[in-house]
Amino acid sequence: MKKVSIVICTYNRADFLKRTLKSLQYQIYKNFEVIVVNGPSTDGTKDILEQYKGIVKIAVNPKTNLSISRNMGIRMSAGDIVAFIDDDAIPDEHWLDDIVSMYKNDKIGGVGGRVYWPGGDHIQFETGYVDIWGDAEVRVKDANYNDPSGKKFNFMLGTNCTFLKAALLKVGGFDEYYDYFHDESDLCL
Repeated sequence: MKKVSIVICTYNRADFLKRTLKSLQYQIYKNFEVIVVNGPSTDGTKDILEQYKGIVKIAVNPKTNLSISRNMGIRMSAGDIVAFIDDDAIPDEHWLDDIVSMYKNDKIGGVGGRVYWPGGDHIQFETGYVDIWGDAEVRVKDANYNDPSGKKFNFMLGTNCTFLKAALLKVGGFDEYYDYFHDESDLCL
């Protein structure tokens, strides 16, 4: 049974983080650990994390750079799969079950999925691509843009993207040049 390391990067979103951490207890798949990387938060995030000391792994990134935080989470991970979820997201109880079931083939390096807007009635991301100019389409049916010499490339949204840890290490993790936007697009490419 594959172990999953869930990485949550947060910055000044204590109330959302508390809700996300609480939601993880309802996962059907139980072989996981949680890692929270706190940016230079000035709200009550540190107090929330004190309540989870010894339950989750905690790190502090003194910079507001999501890629650095993600890489810190990767380094701290003990799982076969590293799953990234945003600090304001609430996963379905079958989230990890569904994700792990997709890693049947060793050639699969990453798996993502649908993301809903708050309220759960509108899709924020389903299947998407980014073009060579950085423009993205996030709700495309049957998008298959994996030609290395093409002009469009499939990607996953950062709030619901997972990767084999070995694949992340092989590509060197997230490029820390991208401090917030398109970090996951670059990694997928």
